[in-house]
Amino acid sequence: MSNATPQAVRDAGGNRPRGLAVGLALLLFVFAAAARGADAPPDVDGIFITVQNPITTDVTHRVREATDRKVQKVRESANGRRVSLKIVYDFNPDNKPAGTRDFGPCHDLAKYLLGLRDVSTVAFVHGEVTRHTVLPVLACKEIVMAGDARLGDVTRDQDVNVPLANSEIQAYKDVALGQNRYPAVVLKMLDKDTEVLQGNTRKGSVWYYDSRQKKEEVEKEAQDAILQTQPQPVLPRGAVKLYTAAEAEKYRLCQLIRESRQEVAEAYQMPASSLREDPLMGRTPVVWAVEIRGQVTNALRESIERRIRDAIGNSKSPANIIILELRCGGGETQAAAELAEFLRTLKDNEGVNPVRTVAYIPEKAPDTATYLAFGCSEIVMNKKAELGDFSAFVVEQRNGRGADVDPRDNNMRMKALMDLAAAQGYSPLIARGMMDRHVTIYSVRSRFGNEWKLISGEELEADKKEAERTKTDPKWRQERLIKRDGDLLVVKGEDNEKDDARKLGVAREVVDDTNSAYGLYIEPSKVHVARGDWLDAVATFLRNPLMAVFLVMLGITCLILELKMPGVGLPGIIAALCFVLFFWAHSQFAGEITMLAVLLFALGLILIGLEVFVLPGFGVAGVSGLILVFGSLGLVAYGHWPRTSGEWFGFARTLGPFGLSLVGAVIAAFILARYLPSIPYANRLIMKPVGDGKDLLLDDTATAGASTSTTLLGAIGVAATPLRPAGKVKFGDEYVDVLAEGSYIPPGGRVQVIEIEGNRVVVKEVV
Repeated sequence: MSNATPQAVRDAGGNRPRGLAVGLALLLFVFAAAARGADAPPDVDGIFITVQNPITTDVTHRVREATDRKVQKVRESANGRRVSLKIVYDFNPDNKPAGTRDFGPCHDLAKYLLGLRDVSTVAFVHGEVTRHTVLPVLACKEIVMAGDARLGDVTRDQDVNVPLANSEIQAYKDVALGQNRYPAVVLKMLDKDTEVLQGNTRKGSVWYYDSRQKKEEVEKEAQDAILQTQPQPVLPRGAVKLYTAAEAEKYRLCQLIRESRQEVAEAYQMPASSLREDPLMGRTPVVWAVEIRGQVTNALRESIERRIRDAIGNSKSPANIIILELRCGGGETQAAAELAEFLRTLKDNEGVNPVRTVAYIPEKAPDTATYLAFGCSEIVMNKKAELGDFSAFVVEQRNGRGADVDPRDNNMRMKALMDLAAAQGYSPLIARGMMDRHVTIYSVRSRFGNEWKLISGEELEADKKEAERTKTDPKWRQERLIKRDGDLLVVKGEDNEKDDARKLGVAREVVDDTNSAYGLYIEPSKVHVARGDWLDAVATFLRNPLMAVFLVMLGITCLILELKMPGVGLPGIIAALCFVLFFWAHSQFAGEITMLAVLLFALGLILIGLEVFVLPGFGVAGVSGLILVFGSLGLVAYGHWPRTSGEWFGFARTLGPFGLSLVGAVIAAFILARYLPSIPYANRLIMKPVGDGKDLLLDDTATAGASTSTTLLGAIGVAATPLRPAGKVKFGDEYVDVLAEGSYIPPGGRVQVIEIEGNRVVVKEVV
């Protein structure tokens, strides 16, 4: 029995309509929210995948793996959200023509692409695509071509007497119909006898078909009746077709004409991160770490490139992931830009597979280090790290206040950084904000989508004015200030108050320490470290203050000894080497193998020249010169000092051609010296000696003993060869190596010995 009072019953009954109304309101709110969620545009995700040329079974396998990984990743991260996945396949790697002769792998890839569900596949053709590479291009749902791209000519370089198999022709027809393309337009790319006619259907659309088809076949393909046909063929028979972008768009092969990956990504509203594809394509990661310290100069650039090439070419563990730990800054922006381009286009030793480069920023990556970070495939930052800060290059102190540097210089640097950022899939506006104090940057979201986008204050203001003028809603909503006028943008790894590196799409991950960065790619203990080679160690050693003092002291000492004991010998060579090494180690070229090789090569040539023209014979100067010349050639040609037995063999193979060149040069010089005097007209190039030719032949009978004999002092002889100033003089029956006082004494001239010191015999011309 109820204990409720009549008043309580009346109150409860009186509250029922109010509770019902509240419940209905809540229910309507839930349904409205669900309806709004259903009507909201889906999030867009995507990736670019490079299809290597030519397409092989291995390439097909890698493309499938990369696609499946992306599809699986999107499904796992969706969390109930609607996601529109777009995958763009780049069929012109490195902007080069592509064409595959083998039908099998291309057909396999085409079948895989046709079978993909819930994925928007796009083929990007920005060069020439021919042969059977055309088939997987046609298998994509949409095709985007650059303005100067070409597509077609499937039978290029094929024997005209060996037509394609029926199964191959049928595969092209199936792909065309499967992606709602005109089969006749497709067949024109592989059959020169195809004649394409244009007809109009009952529904008012255009249909292109082969003149050899029956009316029923055409209408079945078009799924509609053909009412009339133009009498003249739009594509006459006689040759296979290589379509331009405009022609491909006209015949519904191509949906868009865009020039770059960036434009394609913008057209399909893909996030900027989609431009940074996975270069490994399913390969097992082999990670090498390279630490970069100091100012970025040409010497550092060459040193880092050398270390990276060594890691990639390692015989046991060739790197396919390079992690660059950036602890550098300052120096030369040109050197930084060149190193960034090297990183951006880095490939394996065969020049086929790209190498993934990761910029890890543990603390700060100012100015030139920012170029290197943007040049890498992706960026990982420490939570406390900062990227940017170009104040040293952009702001100069005038009267105690900061002022802009010359805008002409800054604009060149800024354009280079913006172009690099755009090529790597980062917003160019971020690069501009790092170097332009006067631009304002906002992060906004379009009312048509969920993706955040960076725009300048000028763009945002123009959009608001346009909305006021047209009495419509602004295109952008939910604006957030990223950078104000007067500041330079510095991107932080983690920032609770402002948009940080991940929100701005700059960093892939933000980590606590170096091992955490390594752990994103492999077990940290398995990371190989690429340390500086012997050349860097030598440069560092020679820059030590004590070593610098020793080099200068040794050089001066040897120079004094050489001056006290005339005749270029060992002391002179040591002095020259000391000063060459000192100036190289303390210049901006320290560690640069090319500059060291040039200096050593020049010194070697000087020593050889002294041996030939000043000190006749073959002594210390000549041998040292040859060693320096060959050593410098080996440094440049091989790139580094050999460390393993295999590299020593490679070094020997590199020096082999130079050895053959030396042998050939000696033989050629001997032949010319022997036969040139007797060749008509050619003998005018040399001065013939006066007197008996037999007495004036270059002879090996000149002895050191003769030149050191004090009895020669004051003796008179006849120049057997030209003295320029070195040469041979005949004293009686002996030939002696001498130096002439003066610039030149012709053969047959009378000379007198005026000085004998050590191995030097000095003569002067007498009448």
